[in-house]
Amino acid sequence: PGDDFYLGSRVNDDNDNFMDFQMEGKTDGWVAIGFSTSKSMYDADVFACKRESTGDTVNVIDTWNPSSGRTNNIDNTQSGICQHSTEYSEGRIKCIFSRYIDVLDIDQDLDLNTTLWQIYDAVSDSRGSGSASLSKHSRTPVTSDDRYNLVIDALTGGRNITPTDWPRDELIKTHGILMITAWILLAGTGIFF
Repeated sequence: PGDDFYLGSRVNDDNDNFMDFQMEGKTDGWVAIGFSTSKSMYDADVFACKRESTGDTVNVIDTWNPSSGRTNNIDNTQSGICQHSTEYSEGRIKCIFSRYIDVLDIDQDLDLNTTLWQIYDAVSDSRGSGSASLSKHSRTPVTSDDRYNLVIDALTGGRNITPTDWPRDELIKTHGILMITAWILLAGTGIFF
């Protein structure tokens, strides 16, 4: 984690029926965010930024993880997703898109104005067609500590929806390394002054 994955969201300024998302991750294949009524990947509405098999073209796709099996299905209609900008540069995928808040595809969309688990940091180096489903992620995604309503949080100033242990562990390790380095470098100075 750390700077490997970023997600930002807000209610669209021009049309409050849409949520705007900015997502980026350090990967060559795809980066995704999922929303689920349970704390698992099953029955999850998944949005991904996926790099094509050839070239650096990135597409935003709407997918669905069904209630059984370990599969990911492409939402064939792709209705409710509006791609604004995408980019692949120096090993990072970045995309900005909007998603209709309510349900357009019954059995494949979740209402974003309900309380949902959020599944972060899903990435893979596997590339492929923007019209194909996602391959298995290369590391286990992180799930939010609690369920949140994206719309209400965005309209009321939000709250930190990042899981509490992410990137806390990395910050503690960095702090420890800096303290030891400072002690080694400055201890000698304290003896002489």
